[in-house]
Amino acid sequence: MSIALWASFAEDWEKQHKVVFDGANKRIVVYPYITAIDIKRDIYSAWKEWVTIRDNAKFPSAIRTIGGDTTIGTQRAGDIYFLINEWKLVVDFTATVISGMLFSDDFDTAYFDEYLNPTYPAQVSSTVNAIETAIATLDTATILKIAQLTFTKANELDVNVQSMNGAELLGTGTDQDKWRGQ
Repeated sequence: MSIALWASFAEDWEKQHKVVFDGANKRIVVYPYITAIDIKRDIYSAWKEWVTIRDNAKFPSAIRTIGGDTTIGTQRAGDIYFLINEWKLVVDFTATVISGMLFSDDFDTAYFDEYLNPTYPAQVSSTVNAIETAIATLDTATILKIAQLTFTKANELDVNVQSMNGAELLGTGTDQDKWRGQ
């Protein structure tokens, strides 16, 4: 039995994907021991490989992408991925960190827990997806300056805003002393 099972799925296992594709149920399931998923590499590229194995092409397409277009100079628009044809990504957000932008054409979210309850990750602007490419083109002095940025609260950059749209900023931002331009 185990030899027959290995022979049937050897090609899948040899690819060492971080997910399993369940075409019959239209689910992409992240293995429970995986702590990080990159949407482009671990979902999109893995699906393109999976669909070429055996008769997996018989299942409806799972994902589409937009982005990557040249914008200004060498800059490119960030990639955004969409699950299509009612595919769902099953993932435990308490164990796995997701990198990349993934949405669903069919549901309010592309993400579901193991019981198929919808889950909603934090939403981030798609421009963040292009930062990695932009950083690769920065000079050393700029990278060192970025490293000096201060975060006193997790994932929130400390700033000292003194003006906005050319006007001096007044107020403390409280209900009693709202921010306002001069």
